[in-house]
Amino acid sequence: MNIAMPGTFLADIARRCADNPDAATPKYLRLMNAVEDAVSDGALRPGERLPTELEFAGAVPYSLGTVQKALNGLVSRGILRRSRRSGTFVGDRIEPLDDMSRFAFERSDGTLVTDVSARVTECATIDDAGRATALLPISQSGYVRIVRIDEIDGSFSCCSETHLSRDRFPGLASETPETLSGRNLRPLLARRFGAETKALDVATSTAPMPERVTRLLGLPGRTSGLELEITGRTATGEAMFVQTLYVPPSGYRIRFADR
Repeated sequence: MNIAMPGTFLADIARRCADNPDAATPKYLRLMNAVEDAVSDGALRPGERLPTELEFAGAVPYSLGTVQKALNGLVSRGILRRSRRSGTFVGDRIEPLDDMSRFAFERSDGTLVTDVSARVTECATIDDAGRATALLPISQSGYVRIVRIDEIDGSFSCCSETHLSRDRFPGLASETPETLSGRNLRPLLARRFGAETKALDVATSTAPMPERVTRLLGLPGRTSGLELEITGRTATGEAMFVQTLYVPPSGYRIRFADR
C-alpha cells in the first residue's frame, strides 16, 4: 500500500490552495481543485492513501468541516475512494484527458461520453517531429514524441501523438510509458518546467490515417478518419506542444466547447 508523505504532500496542497486565492470560489472547491490537480499531474498516484482529515485541517487554512466537504465531494466524483477501516485513497482509475477540454465525444442520443481511459505506449526522442516541426521552436537536441491510445466508451479507440521540444523540456524523454500513464500533460509541464498552457488551438481535417496509427489501433491500412491537431501555447503565443489525435469512423460525434 502506498501512502502519501503527509508533510510533503500537505505542504504541496497548501501551496496549491494559496495559488487560487479567488474569494469568489468557495473554500471547499479550492481544496477540491488542489487535490484533483495533484491527482491529475501525478503527485498522487492511483491507490495511494491520503493523510487523515485532521492532518489536512492542520496543514491548510480551512476548517475540519471544509476539509470533510471537499473530500466527500471528491469521493462522490470518483476521484477518491474510502474505506472505513483503512482511510481515503486515490481512485484506481484516472482520466488523463485534460487535452480534450475543447471537445467531447457524444453518442447518437446526444449524451456525452464520460467513460474514457488511456495508456501511453511510447515516449521517445526523435530527430524530426514531422508537421509539428514547423510549429514548435527549433530544438537542437531533437523532439520528444509521446504516443497514447484512448479507449472511448468501451466502443472504439483513438491514437494521439504529442510532440515537444527536447531543448525546452529537458528530462521529459527519460520518462517511460509507465510513469506517464495516468498523468495529465499540461499540469505536468506547468509543475515541472513552469510552462503553463494559456491557449489551445484546434484544427481538424479528414484523411487516411498513417500506417503506424492503424497498426496500433488494429485497423485496416488506409483507414480514413478525423485528424485533430491541438497546439498548446504560452501567454506569448509560443507553441509548447503539438498533439495530433486520430479518430477512426465510429458513429460518435465530437462536440466542441465554446471558446
